[in-house]
Amino acid sequence: MVNIDKVVKDIKSIKIQGATNIAKAAIGALLDFSKSFEASKNFGASHGESFVFLREAEINANKLAWARPDEPLSQNLLNLIMARFEKDRNKDMKEKVANFQKSCQEALGLISKNEQLITASGISLLKKIYQKKKKPVLVFTHCNSSSVVRILISAHKAGAPLKVYNSETRPLYQGRIMAKALSKAGIKTTMMIDNVAPFVISKNDPDKINIDLVIIGADVVGLDGSVLNKIGSYSLASVAKETGIPFYSAASLLKARKDIDSYRKIKIERRDPKEVWAELNKNVKVLNYAFDTVPPEYISGLITEFGILKPKDVKMAAMKNYKEVFKK
Repeated sequence: MVNIDKVVKDIKSIKIQGATNIAKAAIGALLDFSKSFEASKNFGASHGESFVFLREAEINANKLAWARPDEPLSQNLLNLIMARFEKDRNKDMKEKVANFQKSCQEALGLISKNEQLITASGISLLKKIYQKKKKPVLVFTHCNSSSVVRILISAHKAGAPLKVYNSETRPLYQGRIMAKALSKAGIKTTMMIDNVAPFVISKNDPDKINIDLVIIGADVVGLDGSVLNKIGSYSLASVAKETGIPFYSAASLLKARKDIDSYRKIKIERRDPKEVWAELNKNVKVLNYAFDTVPPEYISGLITEFGILKPKDVKMAAMKNYKEVFKK
């Protein structure tokens, strides 16, 4: 049987990182669990067998959904799978499990479909800037986002030349993952430490880089159009707004949480201080916030599967297009 606890551990320890990768791993683990259960049981079977499957599926889905609290993409899709399974309560065991596996596959398919749509929206944005500028588009990004990586590489291949600047994202240096991926794709990439990034975006830097736009990913989308992303995002957004540089976040609306209608309600994860300083002095305290929030008024648009949305339009779009997830 698939080791659900190992997948949970890998998500918690950030061995599996990025909202999309976490969701894929969690749903894949639940799908594997159902196949292992199916292979090891006699589905001719009793109501008791059905109850055991339901109970174990619920326990495993909950473990996976909350391995990292700030991952609503995974939580929403796992909740959707379990809600559909509940509707099959009166069906026979084989049909229940078959439908459960179908729901898992559909959820994985929806992730892939949304990835493609988000990428298309991002390409369109970058192409418009390039066509107006007639020079490589200078993009600033932060941390590592699979959505942003796909947008940048796909736009580059589609004929919108780019130069990318990114911050390394301390203390775990996820920005280096993005820099390697972009460099491998042939995109000129310049990395800097996190503290340099706001200065470069401010246009006060001595090299006069003149960033055209900032694009980050998101782990959580508030229904007010705010986002939670890796620590350091707020400072980039605030300087971009002050300087008049467009600031975008690329994210599926399945990353929204129906219980968060204001960025002030998003809880911020604190991680192990030893990530910052392994050998602490007993009189030194380390504050290691993993994320920060970007208010909607700092965001020019959200690059989503439904096009580029203004923050004020996020709630309506989420509730209209994902009724099963966002129903009251």
